[in-house]
Amino acid sequence: MWGLTVLLLPVVSFALYPEEILDTQWELWKKTYRKQYNSKGDEISRRLIWEKNLKHISIHNLEASLGVHTYELAMNHLGDMTSEEVVQKMTGLKVPASRSRSNDTLYIPDWEGRAPDSVDYRKKGYVTPVKNQGQCGSCWAFSSVGALEGQLKKKTGKLLNLSPQNLVDCVSENDGCGGGYMTNAFQYVQKNRGIDSEDAYPYVGQDENCMYNPTGKAAKCRGYREIPEGNEKALKRAVARVGPISVAIDASLTSFQFYRKAGEKTGETKAISSWPGIRTTLVALPTWPASPRCDFHQPTPSCSSIPSTMVQHAYVPKETGVPFLTQMW
Repeated sequence: MWGLTVLLLPVVSFALYPEEILDTQWELWKKTYRKQYNSKGDEISRRLIWEKNLKHISIHNLEASLGVHTYELAMNHLGDMTSEEVVQKMTGLKVPASRSRSNDTLYIPDWEGRAPDSVDYRKKGYVTPVKNQGQCGSCWAFSSVGALEGQLKKKTGKLLNLSPQNLVDCVSENDGCGGGYMTNAFQYVQKNRGIDSEDAYPYVGQDENCMYNPTGKAAKCRGYREIPEGNEKALKRAVARVGPISVAIDASLTSFQFYRKAGEKTGETKAISSWPGIRTTLVALPTWPASPRCDFHQPTPSCSSIPSTMVQHAYVPKETGVPFLTQMW
């Protein structure tokens, strides 16, 4: 038994130190994403996490090239965080325990005719630029804002950035950066008779006192509708007939943390424009910002400036002026 212990010791000690061969890639990654650490010990611990993630990405992409997976991963600004940390700091959906659905808010699909195979609301101009929520669990606020932004475009022809910070600070039923629920946000905007623009109420990524000012109001909300849980046919019909849909998904997997693109054969490369793989295409991701894409796997790492994700935080609206909400897990 002691022989086995001796054999394991070198493996354990090896994992405690960074690999020198990755020094160049590590320095480039830190420079690219402007990473700074409080101490040498903190940097070492973060680098070990980064190396583990880098190896996971490399192995996954090798398997993808062999047909094991239908999507690719890539290193990004979340590289020095564990999946648990990403979930803790950047996801914030809180479904009320006492939540009950009302027939007044239930979406009833129009089943007449055939729904189109695809629709791309980016081409229709419903989608504002990708936002960065930072280390604040405000995904619910960005999802709600995205719904209203799309509806505003559909009703007025104008696409404006609305204020998620307005919701973070002012929706008392939610917990700000601690998490929240989209219906509470829609109800707030409805009762408040408006929400400010991003210019009037800028995002700061932390809880502040409510500073809503009617002079900065840019949109209203007359109400919302909820699609029956788990009903993908109703969801597809709503997207086709009504508009983009705001949804919440489980983004705790490493595949979400480092997702880059999907394979051509799955139809998932069309992201929000394709029906196949609906659970991964019509989604509200944890707001990952547009940023340089770097290949840290090469001997001489290189970067190119492209968006880090094709899908925004949320998508929504409705012909009658009412945002939609559904949860898919």
